[in-house]
Amino acid sequence: MNLLTFALFITIFLIFCAVNLHSCNEIVYPKDTSVEESLFTLTTNLQETKTSNDLTENLVFSPLGFSFLLGQIAAGANPTLRDGIGLLLGWKIEDLPNIHERHENLLKSYTTIKEKDEDTLKIRINSALFHRDYLKINKEYQILVQKHYDSQLIVLAENASESENQQTINNWVQNVTEGHIKDLPLTANTISLFANALYFNAEWLEPFSDQLTRAGKFFTTPDQNVNVSYLMGQQEILYMENHELNFKMIRLPYNSTLHNISMYIVSPQNHNLRNITGQMTLSKFLTYKANMTMKTVNIKMPKLAIKSKIHLRSTLEKYTENSTNGTVSKENKFLLSKVSDDSRSILSDVVQESTFNVHEKGTTFASLTAGYINYDGTARNCRVDQPYLAIIVDESKNLLLFWASIYQPAL
Repeated sequence: MNLLTFALFITIFLIFCAVNLHSCNEIVYPKDTSVEESLFTLTTNLQETKTSNDLTENLVFSPLGFSFLLGQIAAGANPTLRDGIGLLLGWKIEDLPNIHERHENLLKSYTTIKEKDEDTLKIRINSALFHRDYLKINKEYQILVQKHYDSQLIVLAENASESENQQTINNWVQNVTEGHIKDLPLTANTISLFANALYFNAEWLEPFSDQLTRAGKFFTTPDQNVNVSYLMGQQEILYMENHELNFKMIRLPYNSTLHNISMYIVSPQNHNLRNITGQMTLSKFLTYKANMTMKTVNIKMPKLAIKSKIHLRSTLEKYTENSTNGTVSKENKFLLSKVSDDSRSILSDVVQESTFNVHEKGTTFASLTAGYINYDGTARNCRVDQPYLAIIVDESKNLLLFWASIYQPAL
C-alpha cells in the first residue's frame, strides 16, 4: 500500500471596492523586472512590513497569487496606485503589458492539463470579479482581465437579497478551493470584489511514515517552546549547509509526472530566521541550490496546519506615499479609474487568506518502523525544531509559488 503524505496550501485573495470604506523600513528596489525576480522582491518587502512589529508571527502566503491579483489591479488603477504596485513588486510600469502576457502564459501552463490526467499534483489558479449590477465595468478592462487572467465577471443582482448574493460568492469560493475555504464575506457597502484563488495539493516523492511521527518541543525562542508533532524519516535528498548565516537547507520533491515542484526547508541553527529571510533574493536562492549535494539526511520537521490572513492596504499606502502628484488625495490614490468610470470604484483593501497543511495520510509497511532512522554518524541531521522557512518552488521556471516563515507551528 502507498503511504500518502502531502502538503496542501490553499490561498484566496480578496479585494473590496466600497463606497465608504476608509481605512520605515527601507524599500527594496529590484535589479530587473522579471516575474521570477519580482516574487522575491515582493516577499522581501512583505517580510519587512508585516513582521517588523511581531517577531513571532507566521507569514504564510503565495507570492504568485499576489502577483496575479495585483497585476489585475494595476491594469485598472490610476497612475499613483499603479506605480505603488510596481514598486512593491519591482515591476517597471512600462513593462506592464509584458507582465500581463507572462501571467497569461503561466496560467496556461497550469491549466492546459487534460482532465483525464491522473497526476497526483494539482495546482489551479482562478480569478473572478464580482460586482453590483449598477457598477458598469469598462469594456476594455473586461477584455484585458479575461484575456490575460481568464477572470470571470459575475454580477451581483440588485433585485437579489444579500444572502442570495453571498451564496453566489460562497459557491464560487468553495468550488475553486475544493471546500477548504467556505466563504468570502460580502457587506452592504461592498460595490465590487476581486477574488483570486490558488489551490495546490501534492504528495511527497518519498513519503514519511505516520508510524514514526513523534511528539516533541519546538523552540519558538531559545527560552520558550511549544508542543508539536514531528514528521521523521531518513532520505537521500539534496542538502547544504551555509556556515556564514548558519543554516541548513534540504529539498523535498513532490511526486508528479507533469510538474517539477519541490519544497525547500531552510533551517536556521541559531534562531536567526529574520536575518536569513531579510537577505533572500532569487540570485542568492539559486546559489544556495547550486551548492546542494545528495546526502543521506535524518529529517525531523513539524506537522503543520496553519491559517493566515494578510491585509495589504497599509503596505500599499506606504508604496504610494512618494507619489510625484502631491495634489492627489489619499482616497483618490486608490481610485480604480480604468475598471469603471464610477467614482465609487475605490480600492478598499487587499486581503489574502491562506491555509497551509503538511502532514501524513494512510498506512505504511511495518518494516519502515525498524531501521528507518539511523543516527550512526554517517548521515546528516536536519532537525527543524526552531523558527524556519518553507518555500515551494516550480523548479522548471524558478518560480516562487508559496512562502511560509514559521515561528509558531503548533497544531
